[in-house]
Amino acid sequence: MQLKMMIDFHIHILPGLDDGASYWEETMAMAKAAVADGTTALVAAPHYIGMRYHSSRDKVDRLVQELRGYLAKAKLPLEIYPAAEVQLGPDIPRLLADGVLPTVNDTGYLLVELPFGEELANSEPVIAKLREMGITPILVHPERHREVRENPQWLVDFIREGGLTQINTASLSGDHGEDIQRFADMLVRGHLVHLLGSDSHGVWQRKPGLSKGLAKIHQLAGERWAAFMVAECPFKVLTGRPPADLRAFLPKVSILDGLANRL
Repeated sequence: MQLKMMIDFHIHILPGLDDGASYWEETMAMAKAAVADGTTALVAAPHYIGMRYHSSRDKVDRLVQELRGYLAKAKLPLEIYPAAEVQLGPDIPRLLADGVLPTVNDTGYLLVELPFGEELANSEPVIAKLREMGITPILVHPERHREVRENPQWLVDFIREGGLTQINTASLSGDHGEDIQRFADMLVRGHLVHLLGSDSHGVWQRKPGLSKGLAKIHQLAGERWAAFMVAECPFKVLTGRPPADLRAFLPKVSILDGLANRL
């Protein structure tokens, strides 16, 4: 499947911020691998996790600008956009209000991660507060969370209330295990995931590239949905279009409720 636009919505390519790229040479190797696979744009999403990783807005913006310079010098046809993979916690709304956290390309969208091993109910007040602030949460790799796999209705409700989701290519290929692959396949068939990301952390760990995941989505949900996930939806999010612009592509509420019973 050939597309003029293919946007990787989750990659750890900025050096020295988290457990992704460690230095600029590795960053550029990741960029070259992404271009070779057909990717046209990347959303740089370093971790922001409590006291562990502090990928602040200032740090992310500075490194994105530096990377754009390196890409231009190397003549690599690749666009880079700032974001962060923000693990949900009680301090997140305050940090966002204070301008510490980077939203997706300075829009009203925020990439959020559920804390692994915690009850889903613990994150609900934070998600509700973000929505009150006018932020649309984009939940990264829900298929990897056991709590979501055991309670798919929670994910259906999250989407019904306006949230978007991003799935990993490695989940679709089975690299995270059979249970995750099976659940990921069902999410794609049910149109319960809206963006695709490599979640690459280097040229060896989850290598950059979307083509294999895109082919799987094409097989499971058709060409139209595959193109929506790597081109139309990410483009609208990156340009700050309101959630209403995306609702026409999402399943109706009654369909979502029915899907939960089949997952």
